[in-house]
Amino acid sequence: MTVRALRGTREVVVDEDEIAAVFDATDGPIVVDVGTGDARYAYETARQRPDALVIGFDPAPERMRETARKAARSTAKGGLHNLSLWRASIETPPAVLRGRADEVHVILPWGALLRGIVDAELAVIDGLSALGHAGTIYRIVLNAGAWLDPPADLLDVAAPTPSQLERIAIPAFAARGVALEVGVLDPETAAAIPSTWTARLAHAGRTPDFVELRTPPSV
Repeated sequence: MTVRALRGTREVVVDEDEIAAVFDATDGPIVVDVGTGDARYAYETARQRPDALVIGFDPAPERMRETARKAARSTAKGGLHNLSLWRASIETPPAVLRGRADEVHVILPWGALLRGIVDAELAVIDGLSALGHAGTIYRIVLNAGAWLDPPADLLDVAAPTPSQLERIAIPAFAARGVALEVGVLDPETAAAIPSTWTARLAHAGRTPDFVELRTPPSV
């Protein structure tokens, strides 16, 4: 099987056996950023954690191209050799990633990914659960503020309040062996998330209203 990866301005086909060999040779954690969008969060994670191998994937490759081009530069010009960006969706995650992720991050998802988490849709919950293993750390950050003036495609989706997530999403993950807890991020922690959406909220003068699903510290 193969993976479609972005290398600079090109989209290339990479054999999964080649990727598995890289994984096997990696000493640090494998961090997967699901629904990476423009990959700003994945890029910053890779930059701040040079020991980690960071994989960002999204079904819309055009949004990742600028970050892929930046990551392909020399290290002196901001290039990162520990970041890889793939064209893929969580409903059908690449087989080579199954059970491989030491950390799974979903930061301010939108569209089908957001709906799938909030409504605990089978394909999305199964896809996210399949990425991890017994010790995987999950972090899912949702923008509850989007429901203050929701777009048309969110009108039939319940707002991701802690009580709603405890009732719907957390049991769905638990049924697949992923234990999560819910919390509300304080404004300072929320504002520190290196994502385009966080920056847009700050530019608009709005305080982030973020809810987080995360692996409990004791797990």
